[in-house]
Amino acid sequence: MSWKFDAYYCDHCDKEIKEGQEYYSMAARDNWDQVHIECFHDYTINALSAYLGTMKPDDNEDDEI
Repeated sequence: MSWKFDAYYCDHCDKEIKEGQEYYSMAARDNWDQVHIECFHDYTINALSAYLGTMKPDDNEDDEI
């Protein structure tokens, strides 16, 4: 039985990650995301921005320590 590369698609640019091409694979949400190395910076910025956009302001900001 020979090993076959399963086709992956970049979760940032939606282009195929070709066999032998380097990419990052990381746990994200409920699955694994694969991202081209050259797309990683933009992917990370977009993911962080989306995450920070879901945060609520701290309503205890004015409390003294």
